[in-house]
Amino acid sequence: MKKSIVLLLMLSTLFGIFAIAMSAYSEPITPFYNNTYQARTTVSIDSNGKATVNVYYYGRVGVTKSATITTKLQKNVSGVWQDVSIGTANNSWIDTSSSFTATFNHTANLTSRGTYRAISTYQISGTGGATDVIESISEAIY
Repeated sequence: MKKSIVLLLMLSTLFGIFAIAMSAYSEPITPFYNNTYQARTTVSIDSNGKATVNVYYYGRVGVTKSATITTKLQKNVSGVWQDVSIGTANNSWIDTSSSFTATFNHTANLTSRGTYRAISTYQISGTGGATDVIESISEAIY
């Protein structure tokens, strides 16, 4: 009888530990920002080599006051990311907004096949604390 109770306690403890460990893996880690909930950049390339870059952030109503987003399109050349010429100063798209949420779209015509990425740096200011500086990267193959 005593062995049965000890075995039952050991098994229940093991199952409890296993359940806690598994629940920790099922919950994604979401960063908490001061002035925004989310910032995301995506890039897609169609079969003709037209790259479309979407820049998006969703801030906090009454908290988010302004955003500046700098985006570059880059190509992987022998393991090194090189800026793609997009016809702007510093080969960068710079978007600004005073809204709590905004979406911007940019396009570029690519001249050669390869692996490309869009890399954006978001600077989102507001009354929630220090300016959020967030980097978002998205890759696509042409």
